[in-house]
Amino acid sequence: MDISLMEAYSIEALKEQGITLDRATKKLESGQLEDWNEKFQLDFSLLQELYKANPSLFKEAYQSKYKIKFVTINGLKNLLRLKFNIEETQYTIVENGILHLQTDEEIEDRIRYMLSSNWTVLRDESGLSIIVKGE
Repeated sequence: MDISLMEAYSIEALKEQGITLDRATKKLESGQLEDWNEKFQLDFSLLQELYKANPSLFKEAYQSKYKIKFVTINGLKNLLRLKFNIEETQYTIVENGILHLQTDEEIEDRIRYMLSSNWTVLRDESGLSIIVKGE
């Protein structure tokens, strides 16, 4: 399933604060999102639209089973931080991606799964490289 980068940000921000799927679902059903919008400095209306259009898709995404439609380099850095607690000090930033990320195979597989098709993920002796295709 594909979701937008902003939907992924919203999901990961909620999960980072320990908000359960059940609690998120109830809040999205109520439509009263102003406190979340203010607290997280995000617009949760996109997430609410996703939930209303396809509740099962939302639930799968909330359980970390999603692929992002299109990811920018800054989006990649933010997702690594939000989803995997990987900070910029743990890799080298280059113009077209990141290099030398040390991570285990499970996180590597999750990164490969979630990234849009404009990214290439390679592993060598120096670690993981995540590069925009065609760069």
